[in-house]
Amino acid sequence: MPFTRRRFLTTSALAAPFILPSGLRAQGPSKKLAHAAIGINGQAASDIAALMDSGRLEVVAIADVDKRNHASAKERFPKATIYQDWRELFEKEAGRIDSVNVTVPDHMHGVVAMTALNLKKHVYCQKPLTRTVGEARALQMAAKKAGVVTQMGNQIHSSSEYRSAAKLVQDGAIGKVREIHCWSGARFPQEIRPGGADPVPEGLNWDHWLGVAPERPYKDSIYHPFNWRGWQDFGGGAIGDFGCHIMDTPFKALGLTAPLSVECTGAEEAWIKT
Repeated sequence: MPFTRRRFLTTSALAAPFILPSGLRAQGPSKKLAHAAIGINGQAASDIAALMDSGRLEVVAIADVDKRNHASAKERFPKATIYQDWRELFEKEAGRIDSVNVTVPDHMHGVVAMTALNLKKHVYCQKPLTRTVGEARALQMAAKKAGVVTQMGNQIHSSSEYRSAAKLVQDGAIGKVREIHCWSGARFPQEIRPGGADPVPEGLNWDHWLGVAPERPYKDSIYHPFNWRGWQDFGGGAIGDFGCHIMDTPFKALGLTAPLSVECTGAEEAWIKT
């Protein structure tokens, strides 16, 4: 059946969970995990390299919406089957894969990770886990039900330097902390959405890239492959991208919980129209 946006939305895992295939089995400690990579370029390449360093898995399937990335993926993983549609990967490979990494634009984290969890696959998902709190809570419940191993990729949180800094603060090395200022100079092209449309590059399936996001025309150098973070349909701007790194340390060191209030100032009009 041809791909359409309506079909995508009606067949997404958040709308209708997959039926678990037969033959799911636990792996013995000496057997490598059969791994599927959703996303192959940029941060995805780094994630896969780190996973491969463990020596405990083999990449057997890859999905990436941009066929221009497929040749390099095949060169790195000649035995892997490569797909452009991640749903087709799950449909055809569910019976043999054990684990999945989800390293795609933020707006697709929830639906891809939920699909993997419904199939009882171990999941490594890049930060931020989801675009919305509701999606994150849904994944939490799905992970608990599936009984699989999950991890969100937050590399700074996992570093020894981070743990050492948090321990120093907890031990009183800098005295009583009364106020903290967190700042990031990161900036993405997130002004008012540009008008018009550009031709979609050959090999990129723009409908697949949009996925669960509202439809909008393709624009060169605005969304794919990196700048999508500046647009609310796809990412969370500088706070969504770097907040988990910059604000994470004081939250951990001081045992902070959810804020009592949040104030936002700035380009409200631009944000509404992104």
